[in-house]
Amino acid sequence: MLALLAVLIVPQGIVSAVPPCPGSGSPQPFNPCPGWEWVTFLGGEGRESAHAIAADSAGNAYVAGITTGHDFPVTLGSWDTSYNGDTGHVAGGDIFVVKWSADGSGPVYATLLGGSDVDFVSAIAVDSKGNAYLTGFTRSSDFPTTPGAYDASYGSGSSGIVMCEGSGRDERCSPYGGDAFVVKLNAAGTALIYSTFLGGRGGDIGTDIASTPRAMPT
Repeated sequence: MLALLAVLIVPQGIVSAVPPCPGSGSPQPFNPCPGWEWVTFLGGEGRESAHAIAADSAGNAYVAGITTGHDFPVTLGSWDTSYNGDTGHVAGGDIFVVKWSADGSGPVYATLLGGSDVDFVSAIAVDSKGNAYLTGFTRSSDFPTTPGAYDASYGSGSSGIVMCEGSGRDERCSPYGGDAFVVKLNAAGTALIYSTFLGGRGGDIGTDIASTPRAMPT
């Protein structure tokens, strides 16, 4: 299943996810709704969903979401080009992070992020240097952390929140939650500046994140 990413760039330079054209169904690539600059598909043969979007001052769009696809289109030299996650979970397997060029022509970088279990991203922010900050939750004890991380050990169960898919005998329900994580990805999408778990023995989920501008010298 392909994930549809629709991006609108308005004169103020704000980038936001927008719904399909009113009354006309889903937009198609290279045929956007009036007032849209570009619209594109993003995904592979698995299940993908975009959960967060941000923009830098140049109008590049940073999109974070989840995928269950081994063939998600990553870029050469990005932080993680191999799928590691659980393909059968409704919440997703690996996280993806994509920086899309301001003119919509293609990804500047596209990388995966995660461990061998379920990983879920809730929010993304970008600083003035193009570094991306992400948070969400992971149930992967092998989620990648960096040397000297605040917490390099997974220590959580589930959150008590349950997500279900299907119906009747085919319905499957799974715990939703684990440890929260905080990640800073470098501007090139090639390395983690830092990555840490955050949480206790219960379920923890990071739901929002922000970047504080660096103070100017006085």
